[in-house]
Amino acid sequence: MDAIKPAKGYTLQYLQVLRGIASLLVVLMHAGFTFKFVSGNTFLGDVFAFGGAGVDIFFVLSGFIITYSCFHLTSDARNLPGYLRRRFVRIYPPYWVLFFVFLALHWVFWSHYGNHDIFRLDKMLGSLLLLPGHEMVNGVSWTLTCELFFYVLFAGFFLVKRKIVFAAVLALYGLLLVLIGETDRGPWMTILLFPMNIEFLLGIAVAFLWKKLNVRLAKILLVAGIAGFIAGGWLAVRDIMIFHGSLNRVVIFGLPSSLIIISLIRLETEGGLVRPSRLLLALGDASYSLYLIHLPLLAAGMRILVSAGITDATLLHVLTILLIIAICVAGLLFYRWIERPLIGWLNKKRQPGLTVAKEP
Repeated sequence: MDAIKPAKGYTLQYLQVLRGIASLLVVLMHAGFTFKFVSGNTFLGDVFAFGGAGVDIFFVLSGFIITYSCFHLTSDARNLPGYLRRRFVRIYPPYWVLFFVFLALHWVFWSHYGNHDIFRLDKMLGSLLLLPGHEMVNGVSWTLTCELFFYVLFAGFFLVKRKIVFAAVLALYGLLLVLIGETDRGPWMTILLFPMNIEFLLGIAVAFLWKKLNVRLAKILLVAGIAGFIAGGWLAVRDIMIFHGSLNRVVIFGLPSSLIIISLIRLETEGGLVRPSRLLLALGDASYSLYLIHLPLLAAGMRILVSAGITDATLLHVLTILLIIAICVAGLLFYRWIERPLIGWLNKKRQPGLTVAKEP
């Protein structure tokens, strides 16, 4: 994914960096789980056991980016098909490439898999379309279902003429999610009432509020957000719950993420931040590719290490770190050779004359 380019010509590079950090947190968390599963030991003292918080960062970022890059199109409902097409192209094609690769590997190494339900037509279609409650071939695909729901939810801005009315509806929806909490009433109702949807709403709020911050307040909120996120990680690693279910994640990670994001945007647009390194920016560009490929590669890599009979804890740590670096490189290559050209080609084939957003 390329850098976000707001209308005034700014390039919000620190949001790209934040994407890369979010992906890396998820990778490190899954590396810890896999390491413990195959060796019985903790990876780096389980310090990254809270890495799932990278998903919370992604959800807030999603709300901001979609609003910031597409809200100006909502004045004309005729832009809705172009918006949906472009958003779906962003999610589905890279996922489908890996989906069929994983299916092929499942077929070739049939005896290594205990569950073959994915080859049932209904399961396969559910996974292919990322429907709620689908059979996950890739363990992170549940979050893509959430993203698709966010895209559809935002589409309401195209359909409601008075934007303030729909914004009020979204605010009431967020309040409803807080009051109802976690629910298990079937996959469709579960995603509709999923508390982590609040994080997407927080991102929308950030898009409307960031210009109202002054630099001094932005610095204070940045420190508060980072401190809150670290405190949330400390609580998560120790399994200390403040609220029930996913609402706990919204409070300890979603709210701090919102403060970090709104502060970084304000400070960067005011020229108050140094330019980030090219490596961090590249990792941010490739964040979706890295997110998609890391879990299967981690599982395969750790299985190879175990098969090699490596039992020394120090050596296993070193090799796992090297494996993580290799997966990051693979993510960069998948983005450069598959994701970016594929999405670029598909977007060029959109219907002529159809207005679309300038997106990240």
